Amino acid sequence: MATENELQLCSTCNKPSATRLCIGCKKYFCSKDFKEHERQLSINFDNEIVRSHDELLDQIQKLEKSNSFSLDLFDQIEQWKKTTINKVEKAAEKAHHELVELIGKQRTIITKQLKLITEEIRCCREEENFVENDIDRLKEKINEIKQKFEQFNQKDTTQSIIVSNDQIDWNRLIYIREPQRNLDYSRPLIIFGPFKETINDQLINDHPDIFASCIPHTTRPKRDKEVEGREYHFVANRKQMEDDIQNYLFIEAGEYGGNLYGTS
Repeated sequence: MATENELQLCSTCNKPSATRLCIGCKKYFCSKDFKEHERQLSINFDNEIVRSHDELLDQIQKLEKSNSFSLDLFDQIEQWKKTTINKVEKAAEKAHHELVELIGKQRTIITKQLKLITEEIRCCREEENFVENDIDRLKEKINEIKQKFEQFNQKDTTQSIIVSNDQIDWNRLIYIREPQRNLDYSRPLIIFGPFKETINDQLINDHPDIFASCIPHTTRPKRDKEVEGREYHFVANRKQMEDDIQNYLFIEAGEYGGNLYGTS
């Protein structure tokens, strides 16, 4: 987190005794104030990252134990089923099953995305290796997942249950329509050719708010001298990666040489 350097003015006490540099905020501190700076970072990490993460995780765990947010939909299904008697029973059972599948599908997607952040938070806390940029980045990721969860958790039943009273199609009497996704139109920038590493590093250094490096996933076997999480995230289960692609967990994906590749 910090490096030894020539004496500088401490950004806290302004004394020419600063020997520690915070690589996050780029400020110099004396040994005493640097410890306080680390303590404040730890407090901010707990307040802004760990607390937000735990609150979101608690909401998702409650969702796993209860279908309370969808009771209005089930009530509509049951009421409509009673009024249409025998002809609607099969359709109502089908719709009930589709709704349960939809809830499970959405919960699985959000849980997988949060699991990655859970692991990263655990590593940061165990290694005590985080700076302001890490807090901002993790906070942004948690907020993105939180927005997706809140969007799916909205009790808007007006567009979910479709009943036609005129020229009834008995195969479409009642059904569950999956909520539309908000598409993120940001696109990956892929750099090929000579000096690609130099260009990549320069873009990230000059525009850290726009560009970031990513590590792709692949189902191909790991080669000698390759390290998990450095060159690739190696996926042993091809079916799992196929499912993740279908669930839009990758911004781009494809197949080459019989192996799947994807960028998340």
